[in-house]
Amino acid sequence: MKSAKSANHQNLISSFVEIAVGETKAYATRFLKSTSWDLEEAINLYFMIRGHNDTQDKLCPPANWDSNKPEPSDSALGGSGLSLSSLFRPPLKLLFQGSFEEARSTSCWKNQWLLVNLQSTTEFASHALNRDLWSNEAVSQATESSFVLCQVYDDTAEGQKISTLYKIETAPPVVLLIDPITCEKMRSWSGAIEAQGYDVHRCCRASSRTLCFSDKKKRTTFFFN
Repeated sequence: MKSAKSANHQNLISSFVEIAVGETKAYATRFLKSTSWDLEEAINLYFMIRGHNDTQDKLCPPANWDSNKPEPSDSALGGSGLSLSSLFRPPLKLLFQGSFEEARSTSCWKNQWLLVNLQSTTEFASHALNRDLWSNEAVSQATESSFVLCQVYDDTAEGQKISTLYKIETAPPVVLLIDPITCEKMRSWSGAIEAQGYDVHRCCRASSRTLCFSDKKKRTTFFFN
C-alpha cells in the first residue's frame, strides 16, 4: 500500500515537472505537498505564484490581482466556492498604495499605527498569509480601523531597505508593528502566522497610548483610538 502511494506521488511529481518546464522534482514536491497532492491545484498555484513574481511592483499587489474582477461563481468552480487565486489574493481592501515613507506619513496623519508585511513571491507561507491572516474577519476589521498596512516584497529595493533597517533575518512572511513617528519596531511576527496567534486584540489595546510629534515651531499630540 505504501509503495503504491509512493509510486502515485512520483507520477504526480513527474507530471508536474512535465508541465512546469525547467523546475526540479524537489520544487514540484513542495507544491504538491502544500496542496495535499492535488496536481491541478498544485499547477494552478505554481502558475499563480510565477505570474505574481513576473509582474511584481514594489509595494502594490501584482497586476494579475484585479480588485475589480468579480469572484467566480460556485457553478463555475464546480461548487467549490473559491478559486485558488481568490484564496491567496492579497488584501487589496486593506493595503496602502505607496512607499514605506508615504505609509508612515499617512499613519501619523490618520493617527494610526503602521503595519509592514514583508512578503516573498517564492515562499508559499507568504501567500498562505493572505488566506489565513488578512482574510480573517476580526483581523481585517481591526486592521482597517486602527492600522495602515503595506505589503513589501523582499526582492525589491524597498523590501531590502526594511530588512536592513529592522535587522530581519528570518524568511518571509514577517509582520512588523511600527511606531510611525519614531520608526521603532513595537512587535513582530514571522513564519506561518495564524489569526489566533496574531494577538490583534493586544495590538489594539497597545494602540491606545499617546504619541507625540514635535518640530521647531509646534508640538502636536496624536491619540490613537
